[in-house]
Amino acid sequence: MARGVPLSRLRAVLLLLVVAIAIGLLTSVTTRTVAAQLLVDSMKIDDLQRAIAWDPRNPEFHFRLGMAELSGAAGDPATAMASLRRAIQLHPDRARYWLGLADGCAVVGDTVCAAQAYERATQLAPMRPSMEWEAATFYAAFGQKERSVSHLRRLLALDPSSADGVFQLTWRAYEDPAMVWKELVAPSRNMTVRCAYLEFLGERKRFDLTAPYWAELIADTQRQLPTFAEVKPYLQLLLRAQQYEQAVAVWRDLLRQDVVLPGSDAERLAAVRSPLRTVSGNLLYNANFDRPILNAGFDWQTRQESYVVLELYARTMVGDAGSHGHAGLRIDFTVPHNSEHEPIYEFVPVTPGKRYLLRGLMRSEDITSDSGPRLRVVDPLRPQELDAATDGVTGTTGWHEVSVAFTAGESPVVRISVWRPRSRTFPMDINGRAWVGDLRLQAIQ
Repeated sequence: MARGVPLSRLRAVLLLLVVAIAIGLLTSVTTRTVAAQLLVDSMKIDDLQRAIAWDPRNPEFHFRLGMAELSGAAGDPATAMASLRRAIQLHPDRARYWLGLADGCAVVGDTVCAAQAYERATQLAPMRPSMEWEAATFYAAFGQKERSVSHLRRLLALDPSSADGVFQLTWRAYEDPAMVWKELVAPSRNMTVRCAYLEFLGERKRFDLTAPYWAELIADTQRQLPTFAEVKPYLQLLLRAQQYEQAVAVWRDLLRQDVVLPGSDAERLAAVRSPLRTVSGNLLYNANFDRPILNAGFDWQTRQESYVVLELYARTMVGDAGSHGHAGLRIDFTVPHNSEHEPIYEFVPVTPGKRYLLRGLMRSEDITSDSGPRLRVVDPLRPQELDAATDGVTGTTGWHEVSVAFTAGESPVVRISVWRPRSRTFPMDINGRAWVGDLRLQAIQ
């Protein structure tokens, strides 16, 4: 021991030396780790290889190198597979690594390896929809329908919003919608999925299938009934496609099953409850506008039109029996112009060849054009055979009845609307407002 150096001071110096060496080593490791991470972030093969040299036991680096080798033009599938397997060896419980290995196996044509890796990935991440999708698409590509459908069924249960992608895949891969309904859709407890498949088939003009599948869906008493919001897209598609008989059948089923709208008490009161015919024989649904408009099906439907504003309102009628509250519709023509307008309409089921009378009450205020709003009835399939209207209201008038009689054509429905045709004589531009209420459509005995 050096003379004159206290023992305690020597020990302190040695302790500081050890700490300095430890800090140096830690700093070196940290620096290497940070440097390796920076290299990995570039996703270039050379950078990834250098990153692995800096930190060879990091599974993420091996995984990224493997994926880069698979996807890059200069990549080597053999090197990719080795890297992917090394990542799994270092971290065998990460589903993403197994999914990468499955992709690699599929690329090199080892379907047995790919299938095993996909199954392991879905086992490690049983609640992750993307894993089920990857497995399903692999099995579909290699013709293993049963396994693909099994994963798609699981995918729909985990993520009903994936339904359209599932339907697209099965449509291209199998061209067997009956199998899809039986194996995938019908077993689903999610009504949104089931109704979405009907819409999907309708978009592809497979109305030969939508009718029996709807009948099966609505007759399934073991499952919860669909809401109107779930059925609405399919019902609207039937109307757009002029599949009126099927649309009428769906509407009547909704009425019979007392399907209601979700939401507030007011919305529930406005739900699809009443029969197509009222006690008085009025065929119009929501004829007095006394419920919020469903804007779908065989209730009133509206469309946005420039310079026209629709508003539901309550009014009071005074008669011999006293004052009575009524609801109705107000139409405002806000800016003078001369355009055709049909801002609100309703499809109504009728019997072909039968005589009907459409009537209602209207009044007007400051309607400037000689061509004012009126009630109109049209055969949507053959408008050249049936297109009739009441007289229009012009100027300022009190409440008065308007009516038109007609014979239904061959179509199972007619379209009732409030219509303003273009004027062809002066004064042409329309401005002002009109009111409509107490509408009735009845068969003439």
